[in-house]
Amino acid sequence: MYIAKTTLLHNGKIVPIGDEVDLTAQQAESLGELVEKKEQPKQRKQRNKEGDE
Repeated sequence: MYIAKTTLLHNGKIVPIGDEVDLTAQQAESLGELVEKKEQPKQRKQRNKEGDE
């Protein structure tokens, strides 16, 4: 998943700046600086059942 840094036309649909767009690595490479890879949210550590941190 990538974030549009400019308005794009992808699969016949307009993708506004800041919206997510599903691209292959090759498509993203072709667009270069017009898109940036969306960072995956970091998983938080789960507390154990006793509530220890």
